[in-house]
Amino acid sequence: MPVQSSFADSLAGCQALEAFLEDGRQLADRSQTDRYVSFAFDSPNVDPLAILQKLECGNQLAFYYENKSEQLAIAAIDHVALFESDQSDRFKAARQFSERCFANLLSWNPFGLSYGKPHLFCGFTFFNRNRQHDRTFPSGTLFLPRWQVTRHDRGTTIVRNVVVRGSTETGTLAQQVWGEIDALMRSQHRVIPAIGSRDRQVDRRNIDRFKATVTDVLEMIDRGDLNKAVLSHAVDLTAPQAFDAVNSLQNLRRRYGDCHLFLIGNRWGQRFIGASPERLFAIRQRRLVADALAGSAPRGTTALDDITHAEELLSSPKEVREHRVVVDFLLDRLRGLGITPEPIKPIRLLQLSNIQHLWTPIYADLTANIHPLQLVERLHPTPAVAGSPQSIAYREIRRHEQFDRLLFAAPIGWFDAEGNASFLVGIRSALLDGCRARLYAGAGIVAGSQPDRELAEIELKLRTTINSLI
Repeated sequence: MPVQSSFADSLAGCQALEAFLEDGRQLADRSQTDRYVSFAFDSPNVDPLAILQKLECGNQLAFYYENKSEQLAIAAIDHVALFESDQSDRFKAARQFSERCFANLLSWNPFGLSYGKPHLFCGFTFFNRNRQHDRTFPSGTLFLPRWQVTRHDRGTTIVRNVVVRGSTETGTLAQQVWGEIDALMRSQHRVIPAIGSRDRQVDRRNIDRFKATVTDVLEMIDRGDLNKAVLSHAVDLTAPQAFDAVNSLQNLRRRYGDCHLFLIGNRWGQRFIGASPERLFAIRQRRLVADALAGSAPRGTTALDDITHAEELLSSPKEVREHRVVVDFLLDRLRGLGITPEPIKPIRLLQLSNIQHLWTPIYADLTANIHPLQLVERLHPTPAVAGSPQSIAYREIRRHEQFDRLLFAAPIGWFDAEGNASFLVGIRSALLDGCRARLYAGAGIVAGSQPDRELAEIELKLRTTINSLI
């Protein structure tokens, strides 16, 4: 399949690239500032997950997002611009970095390809400061990738970003970039299966401690010191060979394709993956939708059983109360930014393959001055993953959880220069680090919670990932 009818001649394509790179070089030379030059191309309808497997190395930044209902999958590999921060003002600093990055970017998309605009990809840890600091995920990461591959409802678009300086040899760079793009689009792309070991050891030593923690938090709630705390539990796995992030994600895709699939990788080979049911928010052409997702029940083994679980969930005072807290939080935070949400509709169900949740989507129109990262800063964390009051819930989470959440229950996503964005909440997830994996799951503790039922919910959520790792 040709790249584009206008670029069937490789020489003509390479010359066009060189001319655009030369424009960038001259701008960089005059301003004495690096410029980021972006090229967009049509591609055969390839699988971005397969390209991620083909191009990424363990010590590169990587990102993956997929949602079947949106007909969207995006892979981002390596970086040409990078922001990392462990500072208290991480969101403000990340906004400033993004503004500088987009201001110094030249985008070549002559055919107006869908998703031909370069994106910035990011992840922010749950807490502003992590217990561990070296060779792990910083509290804020934002990067412009070297490769951006998007499969959408109209096909596949490849974006290649490069850095151009005043001293850049644009002819050599054009030949290199053109050759890389041409080779990528001529090769076959499918995820190459890995043969994983089932000889895995699971560390569940602290599982009973979780129930004791729930009891402790319930006593605080009974005293009126706390309304809700979301307690999480971590299970550690070890295997004789390194876990394969791409094939594990492929398994999640097969089993939980109705969720938001994600992967984010750091420069030390760690990969955080999952299949999250929870979107924090999405923006398309200044139109915002934020999801309130709280209150859960299992799916039934029969149609009648399934209906019974759903009716019990919708009529449960405990679950509905927990859900309303999240709705009210989101409405309040959006109004605090000067955003006027539309009237909300009655609670509905979000039914996934193995679990169902109470769900209320919240819609609003945004003005051009609202930056996606302002929304991330204001909306994270919701009571669905933290609790209320937030400061007390934070303290209890820190006190009871003997591990670092890192990206668990944290915002992960992307945005472009026009403010289009998509951020999910990193739940139903696992951190892969060579032969070790840490799986996370959480449960909201409110008045009426029962330790045994909360533990059962944790176990149900852990199964989302534990059987998918390879």
